[in-house]
Amino acid sequence: MASARCLRRHGWPSADSANFQDYVLPAGYPHTALLCEVKGCRSSAVLWLTDEEVSAYNKGQRIFSVGDGDTKVRTKNVSAAASRLQFAEIWARIARMQRHRFTLPDGQDFTYIVEGRLLKPQGSAPVKREHIKSKWELYKRGITAWVNEESPLHRFIYAILSDERIAG
Repeated sequence: MASARCLRRHGWPSADSANFQDYVLPAGYPHTALLCEVKGCRSSAVLWLTDEEVSAYNKGQRIFSVGDGDTKVRTKNVSAAASRLQFAEIWARIARMQRHRFTLPDGQDFTYIVEGRLLKPQGSAPVKREHIKSKWELYKRGITAWVNEESPLHRFIYAILSDERIAG
């Protein structure tokens, strides 16, 4: 059964009863009604999936049960829309949207500028176009676990790539 947890503070669920492999976004994320299941947390949550659920997601399932099984959550269909776009189009959209407001998974807003082959998020180090392209290739296949890796730049890249103005 899927687990609902925020990315900001609680991230990867503990392996109490399930082996969670990856997460997907609930419809409307980050402005979703799905909240983190950790007591006292009121942050928007992503939906962590088990091996079996990841397989179902890859086969087209977009509704998953959480909690006691009585609650169902619809996920975004990232792969279908995103997989048809070439990175050149994504980079063009990223360039067009510079100086517009984007939202990190924790709800914090930011902007960025594009200078040549560099994306420069406000208050962070620049990111090379090639790095963003490698993350796009993962993202369009529905692989998002890289967001929780060490680099804080991944949160910025993810926020940009997952935005409907970029991914379509």
